[in-house]
Amino acid sequence: MTAIDLCLSSKDPVLSPFFALLKQGRYAALRKRASRQLKKYPTNARLYGFLGAACAGLSDLDAGIGYYQRALQLDGSDASLHQDLGKLFYARADYPRAVTCFINAKKHGAEGPELAFHLGISLMRLNRLREALSQLAMALSAEPENAEYAARLAEAFEQGGYYDEARKCFEIACSLAAENFKYQVALARCCYAGGDADRALSLCDQALASGSKSAEIHTIRAAALAALGRLDEASQASRNALSDKQAAASHYYNFAVRHDMATEPDIVGRVMELMHEADGPSERRALHFAMAKVREDLDEVDQAYEHLVQGNALRKAELKYDIAHDLQLFASLKQTFRGAAHKQCAFGAEITPVFIVGMPRSGTTLAEAILARHTEVTACGELNALLQSLVVAVPDQGIPTDAEGALLAKTYIDHLPPHARNSKFVTDKMPENFKMIGHILMSMPNAKIVHMCRDPKAVCWSNFKTSFSSKGNGFCYDQEDLVTYYKGHSDLMAFWHHQFPNKIFDLNYEALVENPEPEIRKLTDYVGLSWEEACLTPQKGQQMVTTASQVQVRRAIYKGSSEAWRRYEAQAGHWLAKL
Repeated sequence: MTAIDLCLSSKDPVLSPFFALLKQGRYAALRKRASRQLKKYPTNARLYGFLGAACAGLSDLDAGIGYYQRALQLDGSDASLHQDLGKLFYARADYPRAVTCFINAKKHGAEGPELAFHLGISLMRLNRLREALSQLAMALSAEPENAEYAARLAEAFEQGGYYDEARKCFEIACSLAAENFKYQVALARCCYAGGDADRALSLCDQALASGSKSAEIHTIRAAALAALGRLDEASQASRNALSDKQAAASHYYNFAVRHDMATEPDIVGRVMELMHEADGPSERRALHFAMAKVREDLDEVDQAYEHLVQGNALRKAELKYDIAHDLQLFASLKQTFRGAAHKQCAFGAEITPVFIVGMPRSGTTLAEAILARHTEVTACGELNALLQSLVVAVPDQGIPTDAEGALLAKTYIDHLPPHARNSKFVTDKMPENFKMIGHILMSMPNAKIVHMCRDPKAVCWSNFKTSFSSKGNGFCYDQEDLVTYYKGHSDLMAFWHHQFPNKIFDLNYEALVENPEPEIRKLTDYVGLSWEEACLTPQKGQQMVTTASQVQVRRAIYKGSSEAWRRYEAQAGHWLAKL
């Protein structure tokens, strides 16, 4: 099995023929010889290890794992056996057991960049990012010319939302392996995710100019164009992506949400074909969401709803989301901050951060677009900076001390995109920052909190019909979870209002779209901005928009979107009525 380089080693000359067979890749001969010798030496751990290596080479992972486990029963101190067993679990994507094996290998003296690399990837797959970053950085430090090590470290940074660091590592990978197309694609994707749509677009154009016809390049290009408001070009780029016969299911979903599928019979036909061919849960989920849009555009709402139910169920199973964790967090936050006093000291920076929070799909993108039209405001989109800073500054996530609060504020400012650090006001529209309002106001007293309020039925329905690209928002993929989470969010926001009176501004979405100017004036007054007429035309803004609202926000403020759920009242009314 060429994908697994095994670590069996020994100075025993008796074992030399076994190593020779292993090195030559003669796995069948190795298995036969080791099996014959086991009849003479049935308690020899090394022979079981060779059998495990032979089976791995013959792609019989289950048998290989069994032999390695038997070897370790006989000699649990052999580091190479632990490491090789870990590689088989790794190859089978059994990352919990792979991590255990790799850690045991380290305990028994194994070391080196390869071990750190495999352990790091396994930890990353389990979302244990801090440990993963440490191991992957160790591997790259030991072999700085290894492009794959650089790319996987970049992937871990990207997974954690550390886009600047990820970009630098992908750039290293590209410089070490300029011919490797997947690194160039990853760099473009990372630039887009990190808020640099212009560079992402440039990288895509370079790849296309060099002859690439990858669907992923066209898809990233379409996303960058849409984020920049160039919607007609984005539409054509999406169409180009689908010209590739290998286009992924997610590309069809991205196309569907931007187009009227009633006018796209050829693409609808291809989606239907793929529904019968898809064999993985991620592909099936994307196609169910795409078909939901198709059926909706054809006014077949019963079928559309059924596709949404199936797509959401697949996504929930994929994410293994458990709402109990979020409910426990909400309760813990209230217990921690109950009675905490709001500090009056001045924040030691020239920047006023404006946190736009709320449920996803509640109108945070529109609120940011309005503020971004003001000459003193720089829009930063959805940042992971606050959570990253909180982990560094307040590890126990309790009430920050003065020193922790100062560190949290400084770390947050340092994490802002470079173009925003000299601004007077910056917006951060990560919706889930509502969980950290206590930390914000205890550390950055001059910060502004804008809480988006919208009809709960409209919010929950919009979430249920959206397939989010990130692994967050796990509560969106189950009707009961959505209702429970929304109520938990509302309860926590009521707590923050009581705890920090007059520090949070509620911006009502329905009132905003019904009477824009008076509501926008209230918003700018709260933030501390002078009045500028440009705030009335958010659709003319040039800020990058990467969320599911990137099409809507390019339109003038309009009414009616909060009533979209009524089209599905017969199908979804029973659970929406609980809100």
